[in-house]
Amino acid sequence: ANCTALTEVNLFNNKLIKLPKEMGACTKLEILNVGGNKLKTLPPTDGWTAMKEIKCHQNGLFMVPSFAMMAELEIIKMDFNKALENLPELGEHSKLEQFEVGNCNLTALPPSMTTWTSLKLLNCGANKIAALPPLALPALEILNAGGNMLTELPAELAGCSSLKTLFFQENHITAVPAELAGLNKTLSRLNCAGQKTPGLAMDATLETLKSSCKIGRASCRERV
Repeated sequence: ANCTALTEVNLFNNKLIKLPKEMGACTKLEILNVGGNKLKTLPPTDGWTAMKEIKCHQNGLFMVPSFAMMAELEIIKMDFNKALENLPELGEHSKLEQFEVGNCNLTALPPSMTTWTSLKLLNCGANKIAALPPLALPALEILNAGGNMLTELPAELAGCSSLKTLFFQENHITAVPAELAGLNKTLSRLNCAGQKTPGLAMDATLETLKSSCKIGRASCRERV
């Protein structure tokens, strides 16, 4: 706590089970990487207003304090926390570019995500998420929502005018909104394979997206 000038802490890939609560007093912290440990929670975060990158992936987190006061955040990486059922309070993040919460135990994403206009990468795959927020994020390039409990995709995704990668395999989706056909202008990777509820057909919308992927990259996966 007396390291008042500390801006970066990297404790990645150890066997830590706890961080001292006094770390919350390191108010100049900008980069924190505590991934690959055995943490259950994080220290109080109220003082971390300068934080730009926080990585707490591959732990045993089941509860995380609020990130709402971290207005400078650019990266949140907390994937592979199998006990994590609820996300911390997040609020609006105008500078956030990367948000990774895949392979947790989440049932929902925060509604405030619709305001994250700088977001480029969203990985929420392999959870229990039942619905995506109405995301129309102009900077979003990669969306991985595969392996969830989705029954539909929001038509608002058509507003993701920079989207290059769209994965929604292994869900319960039986139809794709016609509005998403417009994504063919940017899309180069698509995976909608293995829907757990039968019925998704290669309709006109998927054919349009498939064609754009063939032009963009040979690695497109369009199996239904």
